[in-house]
Amino acid sequence: MAMLISCNSTNKNNNPNLDGEYFYSEPSNLSYYIPQGFKDAYVETEVEFDSLIATIYHEEIKESLKLFYFSDSYSGPDALGAYYLYKEDSLNYTFLVINETEHIRLNDKNMESFIALRNANINNVAGDSTITIDLTDDKFTNQSHHQIMTTRGITTVNDDSFYWEYFLVSQFLQTYSVFTRSNTEFNFKPYIHTVRYGDKTAIE
Repeated sequence: MAMLISCNSTNKNNNPNLDGEYFYSEPSNLSYYIPQGFKDAYVETEVEFDSLIATIYHEEIKESLKLFYFSDSYSGPDALGAYYLYKEDSLNYTFLVINETEHIRLNDKNMESFIALRNANINNVAGDSTITIDLTDDKFTNQSHHQIMTTRGITTVNDDSFYWEYFLVSQFLQTYSVFTRSNTEFNFKPYIHTVRYGDKTAIE
C-alpha cells in the first residue's frame, strides 16, 4: 500500500480550539487538519485498495468505501487522488474520504446541480419504509478566495442510524471533496476551514 501521507506531528497553533493534526498531500500541496486517531492510506491501484480493505473489520466501512472506490468519481478524467482515513473499535466507526480533482470555481449553478443530484438519490430510497434521511445542513459559501458546498444529514435504516457529511471545496486553486460517515455523532465542518496551502506538518 502506498502510504504517502505525512501525519507525524500535531500543530495546534493555527487551530487552538480543535484537537487534531495535519497531514500533507503532495499532489495538491495542501495540508488537511484531521481529528486525532485516524489511520490513513493513499490508494492508487485496486491492489492497494484491497490491502486497505483487508485491514478494516467494520463491514459498514468496507461496503461504503467500495461504493466510493468503484464509482465514476475515482475513474473520471478530473480525478487526481483519493485519501481514506478511518478509526474503529468494537462498537463504533468513523471514516473520511478526501478526493482531489482538477480545479474548478464553484458557483450557484453548481450548487443547484449538486442539490438536485442529492435529492434524486434521496428520492430513490423514498419508497423504502425501512430508510429515513433527515437533512441537517445545506449551505453554499461563495467567496472570492474560496467556495464551499455543504450538505449533512442522518440516515436511519431500520433502527440503525449513521451521520454523514459531504463538502465540496474550491480554494488555493485546488478542488477537493470530503465525505464522512460515522455511527456516532461526528462534526467535521470546523475542520474544513483549517485546510492550508503547503506542508504544515512540521512543528512551528
